[in-house]
Amino acid sequence: MPSSTDYKFNCLGDGFSLLTDTYLYTYNGEGVQNFALQHGYVNPVCDTNSKRVLIYDKGGSDFALYNRTSEIYKQSIEDEVIVSAFLSENEYSAIVTSGGHYSNVIYIYNGNGEELDVYKYIDEKVMQIAFSPDERYLYVALAKSQEGDIVTRVSKYEIGNDEGHLWNCEITDSISFELSFTNDKVLVITDEKITSVNSADGTVLSSYEYKGTLNDYYIENSNCVLILRNNSEKSKILMMDDSCSVVADISTDDKIKDVAIDDEKVVVLTSKGVVLYDMNLDMISNRDFEDEYIQMIKNGSNLLLMGGSHIDCIKI
Repeated sequence: MPSSTDYKFNCLGDGFSLLTDTYLYTYNGEGVQNFALQHGYVNPVCDTNSKRVLIYDKGGSDFALYNRTSEIYKQSIEDEVIVSAFLSENEYSAIVTSGGHYSNVIYIYNGNGEELDVYKYIDEKVMQIAFSPDERYLYVALAKSQEGDIVTRVSKYEIGNDEGHLWNCEITDSISFELSFTNDKVLVITDEKITSVNSADGTVLSSYEYKGTLNDYYIENSNCVLILRNNSEKSKILMMDDSCSVVADISTDDKIKDVAIDDEKVVVLTSKGVVLYDMNLDMISNRDFEDEYIQMIKNGSNLLLMGGSHIDCIKI
């Protein structure tokens, strides 16, 4: 990998993107570089989908959207500071800022960089954002204080509709880590529990409270895998469906670095190597490595592994 103080490694179609402190790179599935750009951001952060890369300067005012080979647009939000940004599965972007009279402001842009809508918050903090697949609706996870307790509020909006939220749903005594739209449900992962919310009316359908500390998670379609750590330093792997029901669970002594779901398989990266499970968490295979890797991307039959200074691709 090119020299950098930090790397951000994301799946991009059949290849991947690599964001360093000075450059954005994209590569195809064979590891051939498609694109390289010197971005000029002080604190670059990115979000990707299968076709687009959204990068922004966290703490700055600039952001830009790219495909695998070129720039699509650049934008800037003057007099405000970008704190986070989220990309839909198509081309819409949500940019979250702070500054001025509001704790947070969300700006929605289409694939050409045209502003579509603005949402302003005085007391709440924007934690996560998810788009509906047709990009008609926006789901926002907010953190607020209520009688001394932290409360997560999930709100649904229709983009372009000025009448305000369509519904609100509150999840008490927890702060959100992830918000995901799947199968007409909104999955909310917090520090205490996972909750399934009806996307049509905001009613809580089900929830599951963790027994342990949440270390990692991965959501794909109607499946979610959670990595929990207990007091004995063992890790527990939980496979759950979108109704927050536990499908399977196992315990392991391995130190888990990363986890993913792909093609009806669960891939777990440990300090020793890679373990492959089926959806019932029955082990299919395991493979040990001499090198220690810190992150992985599952892409079809390929597994991309990022070490301290290199990326390796293996077949699994």
